[in-house]
Amino acid sequence: KKSVLLQSEVQREVKVIDQNLIAQVQPLVAVAKRVVVITHISPDGDAMGSSLAMKHFLKTLNKEVDVVVPNDFPLFLAWLPGAKEDIVYDRETERALEVLNAADLVVVTDFQEPKRAGDGIGQWLESVKGSKPIIMIDHHLHPTDMADVTISYPTCASASELVYHLVKGLREEQTPLPCLLALLAKAEAMPVTCSTRAAASSEEAANSETAALISSAVGLYSVKRSANCAA
Repeated sequence: KKSVLLQSEVQREVKVIDQNLIAQVQPLVAVAKRVVVITHISPDGDAMGSSLAMKHFLKTLNKEVDVVVPNDFPLFLAWLPGAKEDIVYDRETERALEVLNAADLVVVTDFQEPKRAGDGIGQWLESVKGSKPIIMIDHHLHPTDMADVTISYPTCASASELVYHLVKGLREEQTPLPCLLALLAKAEAMPVTCSTRAAASSEEAANSETAALISSAVGLYSVKRSANCAA
């Protein structure tokens, strides 16, 4: 019953992102070769889920993609596909700057102003405004003008939800829903780590598309419930 309800909810919101915004994102993604995805300081489940989902999706398009986080993320999120590959700016500043400067497209998720990425990355974002294309994917109030394309929907529960709908809009064929719906349904009954860790450790999770769905799903329901992840 819950699965049916969730599916109807997803179907109702498929077009949550304006098609004009998707049309603006398409050419930027098409010409990009090296993409850096950035999320906010003290990354939470939504920050990690949205940034990693975007990374895995872009990898399906044969892009070189790195995620840079301002500081360490919680250890209970380290099991997420690709999380251990994240570059932590505070600990690897030189490497992080190399990746940032080499990128020809910047995607920021789950924050709406440069200062929320910390002093170092925030200043870098300010310095490249106008010289590198920036896409913002966020659900907080009062977005600044730091991005060339701003996907901002404060009525959405999470940035991960927006990433999910953006991916659907950018794909020529419809993104398969069963994996995401199954994870969402399980999340209603048990903590996030219990419902998804098995899926993430499976061979199927090595597929970038599946990893993107898992990451997006975790971000989606991390904002809806608090999970005890010590287990």
